[in-house]
Amino acid sequence: AEHATERFERALADQRIRTKHASVLAVIDAEGAMSQRELCRRLQIDKSPMVGLVDDLEQLGLAERRRSDADRRVQAISLTGKGRVAVARVMQIAEMENDRTFGVLDDDERDELHKLLLKVAEATVDLR
Repeated sequence: AEHATERFERALADQRIRTKHASVLAVIDAEGAMSQRELCRRLQIDKSPMVGLVDDLEQLGLAERRRSDADRRVQAISLTGKGRVAVARVMQIAEMENDRTFGVLDDDERDELHKLLLKVAEATVDLR
């Protein structure tokens, strides 16, 4: 996992983003604009680091904060056009790295590994 993460980070370097930035972008892309609080909950990241991540994404022009239509006290984080392009590149890099890491497994082995990792992840959540 460490080697795969290092390769992923190196591949993202030209985008000036890191793995945690990529996670934020991917969640917003998949689920739509959301508050920082919801991003924290969804990604299990503390509030302070999340503020920095969103600040970074804004400075890079990949995301923006906007007042929520539902509650003016809340700022929703959404992707910019540049952010959507970045997400597509991140997903492409992730797919290449997944193929590189798991290419030694056939489809049945990948399915089995996926099931086993989900089982471990679900058990870990229950331990909290």
